[in-house]
Amino acid sequence: TENTGFFKQKRDFKRVTTLFHLDEDISKILSIGVKEVNEEMKADACSIFLLDSVSNNLILEAAVGFDSKQ
Repeated sequence: TENTGFFKQKRDFKRVTTLFHLDEDISKILSIGVKEVNEEMKADACSIFLLDSVSNNLILEAAVGFDSKQ
């Protein structure tokens, strides 16, 4: 139902925001976040890129599920 989806989104949002209160190490937070999102979406892989404001390049900060041999 529509309410079930709303409550699931609210619960997921709360889980993500809780991550930011667990630790001050942004790399650790992003790593946990990537794993959580990957599991929740049942995806093969997931990654987070941050924009470097100086170079204007995207920097890979956290990833899961990628084959490092490729």
